[in-house]
Amino acid sequence: MPGYMTMTAGKWHLGHTHVRDFPINRGFDHTYGSLEAFPDYWTHMGRGGTKDWARDGKTVFENGYMTDLFGNEISRLIRDPSKPFFSYVAFTAPHTPLQAPQEYVDKYAHIEDEDRRIYCAMVEVLDVAIGNILKVIDDEGIRDNTIVMFFSDNGAGPVGDNGGFRGRKGQLYEAGTRMPAVIRWPGKIPAGVRSEQPIAVYDLFPTFVDALGLEPKLRSPFDGESVWDSLQSVKTRARKTDIVIGTQSGYSVHSGEYKLVHNNINKNAPENSPPETVELFKIYEDPKETTNVADAYADVVDRLMANNAEWAELISNAPYRARGGGRGNRPSAGRAGGGGRPGVDAAGGRAGGRPGGAPRGGVRPPPQRDANGNIIHLHETVPSD
Repeated sequence: MPGYMTMTAGKWHLGHTHVRDFPINRGFDHTYGSLEAFPDYWTHMGRGGTKDWARDGKTVFENGYMTDLFGNEISRLIRDPSKPFFSYVAFTAPHTPLQAPQEYVDKYAHIEDEDRRIYCAMVEVLDVAIGNILKVIDDEGIRDNTIVMFFSDNGAGPVGDNGGFRGRKGQLYEAGTRMPAVIRWPGKIPAGVRSEQPIAVYDLFPTFVDALGLEPKLRSPFDGESVWDSLQSVKTRARKTDIVIGTQSGYSVHSGEYKLVHNNINKNAPENSPPETVELFKIYEDPKETTNVADAYADVVDRLMANNAEWAELISNAPYRARGGGRGNRPSAGRAGGGGRPGVDAAGGRAGGRPGGAPRGGVRPPPQRDANGNIIHLHETVPSD
């Protein structure tokens, strides 16, 4: 981006086996965080017990809770007033492993389930980190000239709350794919209003190209479409293109009032996998996807399947990779299967160390406290200059 400082902090998860795939070699001036998914929030150790933490492509050894560190890094970089910036912050929270500072977990003592307590604490620390980034933008006097967008990449897993929608993370039903998004651009997008306009992540690029009045000079069409008109007017309109979402097992299509779910079509899946299914929902009348109307609207099913035959062919012949149990998804001691589960501030498989074992270098030192006895977090000690 000519004339812009580009920066990213957080989980990359877009290639780590070759240096050419590292974020520092993919268009970013400044990079910070982990290359793979869900390292330990305190030790920053990744799979296989290796350090998964780097700044600008070089491994660094730093202490601190991961969510705080991501927010701190971006806040520090934003304070450089020399040029405009593009910032991509891929927070991991509240992804597993479930780990959070003890004083945040204590706020949710009324919640019986321990995993849920930690999950809620992780979300609150995330809120604080985001609030600090927004405050830096405001303090730098660039609020009115900065577009801020927040959204998730998928629905919640078992510990989270999907609002009663069907399914969960990793599935094509609404609980796996539907999520809220928040956009702030004072003077351009009305504040404090709610839009029901359907939008997919691949609509963002054409939307902001439209908003900024840029000439994209495309060699091929955008995958998505601009919804800039709807964001400005806060009026919902019919989409010009369908929303297509794919997994290694199937795909879904949002098309007007209908949603097609064509699942379990991967020929390379294990023999005991579920059989192929074709479902159709009137998604606005039935957002919880309770009634399959495929038989009643066979013509709609045929049309959507014909329009997306290329997707079906791609997924049908794709390699199949079984979903593994990542760190932090292992059963707790005392549960079926045994093993430890990382949690909160304590030694031995807790936030201060590795899952199921003592922390490297011994017990993690107690947190620093201010004169009033309150724990000092990194996000509270970022210098203002």
